[in-house]
Amino acid sequence: AITGLDPAQAASYLEMAGGDVEMAVQLFFSMAEGEPAAVAAGGGGGGGGTAHAGTPAHAALFGSEAAPPPWIEQGFEFSAAPESRCGLLQGKNGPCGVLAAVNAELLAQKGCPPPSAAATEADLRAALAAILWRCASADAPAGAKEQEVVLARWEGAVGGPIVTESFAADGAASVAANLAPLMPALRQKGGVVLLCYACVLTRGVEAVRADVALDNGSGPLIAGPHALCGTELMTLLMAGRARGNVGAYGQDGAKVTPPQTRQAGGRRVAAGGGG
Repeated sequence: AITGLDPAQAASYLEMAGGDVEMAVQLFFSMAEGEPAAVAAGGGGGGGGTAHAGTPAHAALFGSEAAPPPWIEQGFEFSAAPESRCGLLQGKNGPCGVLAAVNAELLAQKGCPPPSAAATEADLRAALAAILWRCASADAPAGAKEQEVVLARWEGAVGGPIVTESFAADGAASVAANLAPLMPALRQKGGVVLLCYACVLTRGVEAVRADVALDNGSGPLIAGPHALCGTELMTLLMAGRARGNVGAYGQDGAKVTPPQTRQAGGRRVAAGGGG
């Protein structure tokens, strides 16, 4: 009665708010203040769509601004220096957060080797696949086997319109298999932007906005005079949800549940969050 939504839509907001009616109403109105929310999944069943400046997915990442040059020029390229072969190179200030999250995932999967250890394209593909699978499965019901994953590629020139395609995945391995044809584009200029689009679209634009609103954030995920990653984008990559609170306590003063961790080379590696 407060929002005017039909029962199915109201139920979706209530689910996102963990059953808290007041929080669900806050989510509805905070999301309604911005652009109309849309689940831009790029079509289903292998279908396609576009996502670029002016679309909800682009707005979630960059707002009303075009993707800045440091982002458009950044791909996933390994260092050629013998002492840092498994490190990803950064060209200009801006996308460091994305590179750090991807590099951390890659190193964790390899058992935290020394910086001089060689890394391959297969290692990079596995890391990107793990990140996308987290975005797809963060809210998956218990026992669910398949989740939709959305990939992005440039329709033409780097920085122009992006074409998306979706598929059903049953784990990170199947995501990695579908990523194989896109690896050349991901490793070249604009690759970082393609990953960010894929993560937002896989999580769902509406779900990303709801994540951000839960901690009273506003977006976009990349903002400021230097177009830096916000905390929400970092947690989307690391934990599959675009949450801004990485402290030990929530706004209500309650202790935040510790993030899940997994073993990597005998060390505990946090999957996201903080405290």
